[in-house]
Formats: sequence, C-alpha cells, structure tokens
Amino acid sequence: MAVRNVRARILVTRSIPGLPEFQAPLTIWWLGARFHVREESGRSFREVAEDVVAARGFGTLPRTVEGLMDAHIRFDGHVDVTGAVDTERGTVTEPWGDVWKCPIAHLTPLATQFLAGELGGQTQRGRTRLLDRDGTEYTGRLEGTEDGRSYRSNVRRVVSGAYVLLREVTDEVGPMRLRAEVTALDEGAVGEGDVKA
Repeated sequence: MAVRNVRARILVTRSIPGLPEFQAPLTIWWLGARFHVREESGRSFREVAEDVVAARGFGTLPRTVEGLMDAHIRFDGHVDVTGAVDTERGTVTEPWGDVWKCPIAHLTPLATQFLAGELGGQTQRGRTRLLDRDGTEYTGRLEGTEDGRSYRSNVRRVVSGAYVLLREVTDEVGPMRLRAEVTALDEGAVGEGDVKA
C-alpha cells in the first residue's frame, strides 16, 4: 500500500437563518498515518469539529439569543490539530493560544472528512466532474430528533477515487445549508514539517 501523501484545501460555507453567511478556509495535510488540520476562521476547536460530527450536519447551531451573539465572536488566529492515527492522543492549539491533548478518536473525523471511507446508506446518482476530476455523486439523509423535534437533512457528496470533493447538507424543510468543497487537492506535496506537532 502506498503511503498517503496529500494536502487538501477546503472551503466550508454555512448558511443559517438569522446569521450572516459564514465561510472558513481549512487545510488538511496527511503524510502516512500523521495529519495536520488548520482552520483559519478564528473559531474554537469544538466549533470546527462540530461542522463534521454534529448529528444534523450543520455544525454548532445557536439555540438562544446569547448563542446567536456568540456566533459572531471570532478570535485572531487559527485552530491547529495534529496527530497520528496509530497514537492515543493528538494536540489541539486554539486560536487564543491554549494547547491541549485530546483523544485521537475526537480528532480523526476532522482530519478524514475529505477521505471517502464508507458510503453506506448513500445512493449513487450519477457521474459528474469537479476539480478537473471525474466523480460520482451520492445522496443520502440524516434523520433523528434534536431538542424534542424531528429533523431530516439531505446530504450530497461527490466522490472521486479516495476523496470526497464535495459534502453538502441541506435542511429538508428550511434554508439551512453547510457546504464543504475541496478547492485544491495536491498529492505528493506534504513534507515532514507540514505534519509536525
């Protein structure tokens, strides 16, 4: 098996009623089992990770007036996440400078978000091109209950080989949307310095 060596630049765009549209550039480096993620919006690690792991697929949603006000708070700086899948813990550096260790299982969803992995529950819809690559479009649905209310989110992915070039989540009944699109994918471009903790 070839050693994974790839850098992905991703633009995350989120639209939520009551908030201005939000965009965040994200870069992920992989070299073998090691990774480095940098998100440059000034959000905390928790907020950045929620873009990938939140049940509805939209990241952290404000639920109170205070939450709406907090959604506008951004720090100068960026989040850096480093680790290796064959270790127990990785390192998180928050935009305000705090550095802490975190179980690797909490970090890998963020680092692997553009890797195709399992597509169970997804329906193949057809072929397309994105980023000058041939891809396959898949659709699916996230369903559940949150705060006592049912939700359904539609998920669309464009997969090219080992990579998810586009992940788009839309609310079935409302205008919420989160889109994570790979804007550059460079294989063989990662060096030791890119994945150092």
